[in-house]
Amino acid sequence: MVKQVLAQLPLHSMLGHVVISGEAVWMPTRIVHLGRSHMVPRTPGAVYLYAPGQSICLTYGRITESAMVNKFGEVLSKDLPALQKLGAYVWEHTVAQPRRNTVEIIVRKAA
Repeated sequence: MVKQVLAQLPLHSMLGHVVISGEAVWMPTRIVHLGRSHMVPRTPGAVYLYAPGQSICLTYGRITESAMVNKFGEVLSKDLPALQKLGAYVWEHTVAQPRRNTVEIIVRKAA
């Protein structure tokens, strides 16, 4: 699955915020994953593919759903504060405000 994600880079997408499952952001992709999955419990910092929705999700805090996720990556603990700021920003601009905004993102390989 990691190879599928890397093949999509740079990935131009939009960020959304989950509403039911806790503190996580997601971005739609064109990834169609039919291979093996690595199903584990959600944890802060988990990066996983939600295959039915073709979305990459990043959990940044509190988790309110017990469903297992198809994890393929992890945000470094030193980077969690930045992810939490991003999550709060996406929540505010895509869910909390009466007038919704689009939050665009470009994901690239590290230099």
